[in-house]
Amino acid sequence: MREPLLDAIAKVAAEAPTAEKWLVMRSLRHGHLITERLARVTGGWVNLRPITPWRLARQVLMATDPAALRPLLDDTQGPAVTLRLLQELPAAVPGYFRKLEPDPGLGRLLWGCLQEIRLAGLGPEDLLDAVGEVPEKIQELRVLLEAYERYLAEQPWMDHPGLLAAAHKRLPDFRVSPGTRWLLPSDAIWAPLERALIEALPGERVWLPYPAVRGLQPPRRLTLSGPLPVPPTPPAPLPSIDSARLAWLFAPEQAPPPLHDGSVQLFRAAGHDAEIHEVLRRVLAAGWPLDTVEVACATAEPYVGLLWELSQRLDLPITLRDGLPVSQTRPGRALARFCDWLEAECPTADLRRLLQSGVLAMDGDAGLTPGQAARLLLDCIGVRGRDAYSPALTHLAAEYAVDAAHAEREGEPGWATWKREQIARLSALGRFIHALLACAPSSGPDGQVDGPPLVEGCRTLLATYARISAPEDAEARERLRKSLAALRRVIPARLPLHLALALVRETLARRIREEGPKPGALYVTRLDELGLSGRPHRFLVGLDQARVSGPRLEDAVLLDDERARHHRALATSTDHATERLHRIATRLATVNGTVTA
Repeated sequence: MREPLLDAIAKVAAEAPTAEKWLVMRSLRHGHLITERLARVTGGWVNLRPITPWRLARQVLMATDPAALRPLLDDTQGPAVTLRLLQELPAAVPGYFRKLEPDPGLGRLLWGCLQEIRLAGLGPEDLLDAVGEVPEKIQELRVLLEAYERYLAEQPWMDHPGLLAAAHKRLPDFRVSPGTRWLLPSDAIWAPLERALIEALPGERVWLPYPAVRGLQPPRRLTLSGPLPVPPTPPAPLPSIDSARLAWLFAPEQAPPPLHDGSVQLFRAAGHDAEIHEVLRRVLAAGWPLDTVEVACATAEPYVGLLWELSQRLDLPITLRDGLPVSQTRPGRALARFCDWLEAECPTADLRRLLQSGVLAMDGDAGLTPGQAARLLLDCIGVRGRDAYSPALTHLAAEYAVDAAHAEREGEPGWATWKREQIARLSALGRFIHALLACAPSSGPDGQVDGPPLVEGCRTLLATYARISAPEDAEARERLRKSLAALRRVIPARLPLHLALALVRETLARRIREEGPKPGALYVTRLDELGLSGRPHRFLVGLDQARVSGPRLEDAVLLDDERARHHRALATSTDHATERLHRIATRLATVNGTVTA
């Protein structure tokens, strides 16, 4: 079975082999997978390139007004900026979110909501007065949006909605090659700003079909702009393999009779570990080449991490669509434990755990290793506070000196020599602790800390002391240092220590090793991207109801009824669930090969 999307792209490539063709996708990786698979199926193509709306907007500005381009706020900077602006709102503005404890999670929620509002083309004046018991929420959100837009106008930053809006204004000056075609999947859900940019592009727009799924209606937001430009392609009436019957998964009473060819298999597992072990057991028992197998996960956690760890133990090559969180690497764990140590007021117990965890590297001064340093701290139990370490180590060194002198008098030179070596190690430990403390400025009497120096100190910690024992450690360290450098540019000059450390911890959500399928390697992907790699053997993991459809939780900033009143394009909790289910169902409808779930 061939996918309708691939067939349609192949037809355009055959009709206009040398014309410029742009495949507009929500994900650039998704587009690359499709073009690579198309090359394998058709033998090749010319001048076909995947692109996303925001990359397209950037290309428009580069061609028409390069001076308008500014750096984009990322997922670390945006919440930090939003939280900072929230705290700086005038006291006269009714408070709703400011009554809550300032936290990066709050900043993330507010920034995400502001992005959705701006992507819908709404401004502060479009936010309707709230009804009910909390009218101050919308008033505060309106003022926060005004402050956010003012910040973007005054600072050298822009966000994705601002980039799309700026590109749309410059489209009349944008020139493309004659015969340029924009290939657009008709089942993609675009935000209003994205759709406005796409519909105003010069050149020919070609809408690509998607496979029909019996028993499921198209998502609400897919039909906001009227009837679909291309109707879905109905499934074949007589599948030649049982796995092709998954197109009727949501209408089993209409499905053709089974063929009992073993192409669909099910098993039950008692937990995540057992499920992953069974998947790899079946792959190895079948003797399939690893590059013919993909594992589609309903959620990244815990499956991606488990598959990575098990593949490392078994020495199995693997590539991960979602990559690994940096928090699972040695630099990530070092940064997390360092923040814990600072927030707990630098107790020896936390420092010992940091040294024993194997995530720090020491320069070998006086032969001191992290393990030896941790053992030395056993004699400093109860020490807490930045200023308590130096007196405690000095006192301990004096005790060792007395013990060494006593050993010499008693005729025990070996014991005396060992005590003097311990004194030297204590001196090295003192220098090491002093260097660690220098990475973080001390709090003032008001509990406030200097934000930029703290972030820069964390970058110094990673560069100097993070242990690098694998390629992913080196990649994680560089990713963290870049994220911290970006955070340093937007973090407030003064803020509470716990909030500064929480913002630093947000960088641990970054991921590394995000790769597409590679020859000779198992491929781990998402359930809603099942089959894009074209591999014939597929395993589906995490198939419980909560993971497949996702948690149906209302947005904590704008509830579903408030979203419906403001703009039809704002996604509700029901939209998120139905759209994800529809994406999964359309991917299942293209399956041809073995499926084990």
